[in-house]
Amino acid sequence: MKKLIISIFFFSLAPQLAAQKADLLLIDENIDTSSLEKNFQVKKGSTRKSYLPDKSDRDAFLRLVPESQKWDEYQKDSFYMDLKKKSVGEIKKKYPHLSSERISKLKEKL
Repeated sequence: MKKLIISIFFFSLAPQLAAQKADLLLIDENIDTSSLEKNFQVKKGSTRKSYLPDKSDRDAFLRLVPESQKWDEYQKDSFYMDLKKKSVGEIKKKYPHLSSERISKLKEKL
């Protein structure tokens, strides 16, 4: 009898579980969502600011580091974010060609 009651309970929930829509987060708020809304629960955009630096600010700052002109975009972002968040010792390990004094001065200017 217990198995019958448990089976009936699960079968009664099955249609409700199947009817749930998946969440869909659209970052670009210019996308037309009318065709997506019948299959997804659409949420638009994020009000959070990107954690990556603004390219123009980053490039202006990296003019102080001539070696960075040879780096790719990822390396530039990584170095810029490291200066913001990591200690001089951690940065020195990752960029041994830069002196600790120079790293300190760059951190101060940032």
